Amino acid sequence: EITKYTKIAEQSTLWLFKNYKLRNNNKDILEEIHKRIVKPLFIPFVAFLCCFLLYTNNEKINLPFFLN
Repeated sequence: EITKYTKIAEQSTLWLFKNYKLRNNNKDILEEIHKRIVKPLFIPFVAFLCCFLLYTNNEKINLPFFLN
């Protein structure tokens, strides 16, 4: 069957942000935004957080272990 409208996954991210408030089906739009923005940035954010915590460790626990 041929659809006459574009699917949410085929829309641009800018379109998703513009039409977030206008559409009644906000769950699908939020899910698509989450899939495009939050998921790809989650692992780098956790890695950055771990590196920051290791760098700012005042007690220097196991410091020689990490330097070798």
